[in-house]
Amino acid sequence: MNVVGFLHVHDPHIACSKDINDLFSDSLLNNEKLPEISNYLENGVSIVRYISNLYDTDGELIGPNIIYTDGLWVWPSYYSFYLKKYPQILIPEELQSRIGLNLGKIISLSQGEKGYIEYLTGKMLGIRLPSGYKLSPDISTIIKERGDTVTCY
Repeated sequence: MNVVGFLHVHDPHIACSKDINDLFSDSLLNNEKLPEISNYLENGVSIVRYISNLYDTDGELIGPNIIYTDGLWVWPSYYSFYLKKYPQILIPEELQSRIGLNLGKIISLSQGEKGYIEYLTGKMLGIRLPSGYKLSPDISTIIKERGDTVTCY
């Protein structure tokens, strides 16, 4: 699973979180690509929803605090907000390619895929499974195929 866009200011408890300045690149995001990328990110599959809204350090409302996925990548709801605010934020080339291949498609996951991503997201959040807990056969099969590594970008 690939993780992108988590920030210390909003998610200091997540090991993949970074300072926003660490996400800046030397080049600006193409203005034509930004709406496509934002739309893709905002229409991911919701896997975690907190009962809270997020605000920028300026006090500007970002929106609800949600973690999204497309089955391969995981990102916070505020990632697209900051991409619009700071178009020099880096978007990994692998994610841009995935978005390009899936433009116009509705992101959907099987129950097993969603469980797999939820399992890895729990791992990313530092949540331990109770001792003796057994993963479902669907999730175990996907782990054997894809692994259970969390890669931070």
